[in-house]
Amino acid sequence: MIHLIGGHPRVGKSTLAQMVLERAGIPGCPTDTLVSMLQNAAPQRGVRHGTHPDKAALALARRGR
Repeated sequence: MIHLIGGHPRVGKSTLAQMVLERAGIPGCPTDTLVSMLQNAAPQRGVRHGTHPDKAALALARRGR
């Protein structure tokens, strides 16, 4: 299962994500990290630096269906 937390800058997305991960005892990865990894490892996905992390995560989730 993939959980995406989106919103405007500086509203607490990372803080909320960390709380959810800790309470659920599940691993997680910030979308900023995913964007960097995908640009380097899978350029054919079209994710580039400057791509808003929330948009990149949503695009990847849609492609994974």
